[in-house]
Amino acid sequence: MEAVLEDRAKRIASNLEDAKDAKARADSRIKAAADATATARSGAQAAINAALEEAKQSAAARSAALNERLDAQLKEAEGRIAAARHAALAALAGVATDTAIALITRLTGAAPDPARLNSAIDAAMASRG
Repeated sequence: MEAVLEDRAKRIASNLEDAKDAKARADSRIKAAADATATARSGAQAAINAALEEAKQSAAARSAALNERLDAQLKEAEGRIAAARHAALAALAGVATDTAIALITRLTGAAPDPARLNSAIDAAMASRG
């Protein structure tokens, strides 16, 4: 009976050693898997950050190019507006002169003095900017 108990104790001790070894191997594999997961996450985060930075730089470059194009178009449009305004103001003096001559002639029956009329129109237009 003692031999059976001793044999059984040896088998239990051997099984416990095998279990400890298996647990140590499992723990080692779990740690390796956790390390691999952490490395993969770190690599993925780095790739995401790089892609985001590249996208930001690309968007900034496109935005800068668009702003330059819009600025050029705005300056061109301002130039066209200034030219149209200048042309309109130049034509306005002629229209004002023709209108004033027609009104004065119709009201008084006599044509006004062109020099005096142009002087009055120029003064009125200068006062209005």
